[in-house]
Formats: sequence, structure tokens, C-alpha cells
Amino acid sequence: MKKILSGVCAALVSSTPVFAKTESTASATAVNGPYIGIYGGYDWTDIDDDTTGTSADLNGWDGGVFVGYRLDTLLDVTKGIGIGGGAAIEAFYGISNSDDTAAGINIEKEDEWGVSLRPGLSFFDGMTSGTAIAPYGILGYRNTEFKGTVGGFTGSERYDGFELGIGTQLMAMGSVGLRVEYAHTWYGSEGGVDPDSDDVRLGLSMHF
Repeated sequence: MKKILSGVCAALVSSTPVFAKTESTASATAVNGPYIGIYGGYDWTDIDDDTTGTSADLNGWDGGVFVGYRLDTLLDVTKGIGIGGGAAIEAFYGISNSDDTAAGINIEKEDEWGVSLRPGLSFFDGMTSGTAIAPYGILGYRNTEFKGTVGGFTGSERYDGFELGIGTQLMAMGSVGLRVEYAHTWYGSEGGVDPDSDDVRLGLSMHF
């Protein structure tokens, strides 16, 4: 599965929220500001239990909301083509229906939240529509709850994780952006249980 996802990762573009305005002189201007949005995607989570030697492969849909702030600086304009560089700081909250049953235990991925730094570039055409394409990286922290049920008894535990990914955003209609991204999260082990997740997500954002 990881080999397949690495191919997806290479094809993806990033999520740094960047946008531009077209001047009458055909020059481009980078714009800073806040944004909000919603996302949906698919999750693959592997959980290894070192104490029992068992593992679970959870998969399912997830979705949620995000909010962030983008800071961009215009680097160069060549024949009406603007190149911007900067970063965004973003926070999100989401839920998932990923689950699996292993060794008689039903394991479910519940809610999660996180924050991330998203450095990247933007490329936009100041001579036409001002559309920006913004590839970026994702360096973040996630906190996720996993729930296990066996014999009518239920327990849950939250795991902290380091998130690393890539994405791309296309400013499709003025202040509205469409983005796609891939990220992998390494969670810290708790009680011999060691999860890690792969996520592919599609998002829609509004910039102010």
C-alpha cells in the first residue's frame, strides 16, 4: 500500500493558500490574509501491537474543517508571470470512519485535530486571469483518538503524531481555492501500540 501511496504522493500538488490580483499594467501582486475551508478524503491507518504481535489495517473516509493564515512575498515578475514565495499556518479538526477488526477487537479511528506549517511557492499569470497554482510542503502535528471494542467493553486512547506531506492549490474562482494533498503521520507508541496513517484529501477554501 505504501508503494502505491508514494506514487500518489508524487502526483499530488499542494495546499499553500496563495492568490493574486491582476493590475492594468499586467503586473502581479501577492496577497496576504486569512482563509477557511472544508475537506474530504480517504484514510489508511496501520496499527501494530508489539505486545501481542497483531496488526490492524483501518481504512475509510474522513472529513472536516480548517482555518489558516497565508503570508506571501512576490519574488519576481517575468513577462507577466509572477512567482511568489511564503508560508501558511493552518489548524484543522476532522472525523473519520476508518475501522478494522483484528484479534476479535473492533478498532475505530475517531476525531482528530492538528496544526501545520506550509511553506511553498505560487505561480500566477498576471496577464490573464490571475489564477495561482501553489505547491507546498506540510510540516505538522496531529492528535488522534482511536477506540477499541471487545466483548462489549470499549476503551480509547489519543495519540500524538508528526505529519509530513505535500499539496497543491489552484485558485479557481477569485477568492475560492481548490486543493489536493497527501500526508503521512507517524504517531508515538503508547503501551506497545504503534499507529501510522496515510491520507489523501481534497479541500475547498475561501480567502479573505
